[in-house]
Amino acid sequence: MQYFFSLATSILLTVLMIGCSDDGVQPIEIPTSYDSTGYANAVVAENVLIKQHQDFVNLLKTGRTNGTTVDYATALTTMQAHLTEANDSLKVIFPAYLQELTKASGNSYDPYAANQTQGGTYGGYLFDENGLEIEQILDKAAFMGMFYHKASRMSLTSESTHKLIALFGATPRFSNSDRTTNFPDILSASYAARRDKNDGNGLYTAFKNNVIAMQAHQKAGSDYTNVTLYDRKSVLLAWEKAILATVVNYCFSAHAKFTMTNPQAADNGAGLHAIGESIGFIGGLKGVPEKKITNAQIDDILSLLKSKKPAVFVTDAFTNAPALLQVIARIKSIYGFTDQEIQDFKVNWVTTQNRQ
Repeated sequence: MQYFFSLATSILLTVLMIGCSDDGVQPIEIPTSYDSTGYANAVVAENVLIKQHQDFVNLLKTGRTNGTTVDYATALTTMQAHLTEANDSLKVIFPAYLQELTKASGNSYDPYAANQTQGGTYGGYLFDENGLEIEQILDKAAFMGMFYHKASRMSLTSESTHKLIALFGATPRFSNSDRTTNFPDILSASYAARRDKNDGNGLYTAFKNNVIAMQAHQKAGSDYTNVTLYDRKSVLLAWEKAILATVVNYCFSAHAKFTMTNPQAADNGAGLHAIGESIGFIGGLKGVPEKKITNAQIDDILSLLKSKKPAVFVTDAFTNAPALLQVIARIKSIYGFTDQEIQDFKVNWVTTQNRQ
């Protein structure tokens, strides 16, 4: 298996080098592993930001417990890093969303109630009065609107690849698993791993291969700057595609929940949770300059996800659930995913393959 993986990696990197030979530079040999020299010192600030985000989200998650309130002032204090590092779109909406979450916490929610004026807990999660899981909006929007945004705006330095890996949520070990005890993937990397079949052709693997190539070309000197920039663009595209592949996964999951014959509160709650994650992932890309998807396409998908009132997926599933399949079709078209890839995105391959 290791031989096959190395062979597949070599073939991919050879293709990349051939494709870039028009710059007039000689192709170089790309290593099969990442050089982690200096990594720990290079990513101190990134690890601090990650820890701040994790602490913020853990505080928000306390609101999932019936009767537990989330204090706005406390949560706002833990959100300061987001107001500094996130893109301008998120900086504007995050405080308002946080107010809605704290207002909903401590209450209960019924999407079927005729006069629902406030949110609360339902099916194991905390929603606002429209069925929007704000906790997930604030969490998942940061993956692209803060971590990816920060990565895409960095100047090219000798530490760039280190920082890209950290902000993605991986490590130089590239575990391709969020279940392993040693060096588990977190943030975007954990979702990329779930979408990767570990056959040498997945999106997690693409991120890894391109960041290794980027590091090698940087080390080769200034003659390879254009190739390095090409590698960087490929790294960011693999990251973006992995997150959109995860939206596909969640749309399949939510559709299955909402179209059950007799869904219970836990089923509807899980479906709305999947919608909330999808809205967060997609919405976080709004306002990020460097991306494949356009803002207009994002708005179209958010409309299909009923981002203003996701509760309609529960109260009128027959009318609204088909929109989730339209989201999948839109993403397939935008990124050129094959029919087989779309089907593969349904699966959490880390769990299926027991990659611990």
